[in-house]
Amino acid sequence: MTERSRLPSIRVHDVVVGIDYSKSCKNALAAAFTIAERRAGSKVYVMAVTEDPKTGPPEQKQLILQQALTTLDQYVEGHLNQSKVAFNTANLKTRVSIGEPAAEIMALATEVNANLIVLGKHKRSGANATSPGSVTSQVMEAAPCSVLVVRGEDNGSS
Repeated sequence: MTERSRLPSIRVHDVVVGIDYSKSCKNALAAAFTIAERRAGSKVYVMAVTEDPKTGPPEQKQLILQQALTTLDQYVEGHLNQSKVAFNTANLKTRVSIGEPAAEIMALATEVNANLIVLGKHKRSGANATSPGSVTSQVMEAAPCSVLVVRGEDNGSS
């Protein structure tokens, strides 16, 4: 039996990508588009989560969300323009929310019935190297679907 035949096959239709604008998230976004473009009609939902300002009027939260969505849209558009992936942007949705990143990413995955979440893994050292509180760790523990974790390094270097 070959190595390939032992791996489970996941028929990817809808992919959620959590973004925090790090190198690993850029690689996660590239992986999501590459995976989704292989299956016609696949959708990619790109999500950024911002901290709750806790104070201020509701209009302030709305302004924060509008600015965050503009930033996310520009980031994703720039990534698509630089990449060689021919992804149909009609199947691309961006979303921002205020809250806890892991919970928001999993809620979106549940809402859209995603069968894959793609996240970046940050390189950590010392006591934080195995931090169970990371967004990636939290999503891996409780995700409603498969999770792909993408490293930030290219070919093993940072």
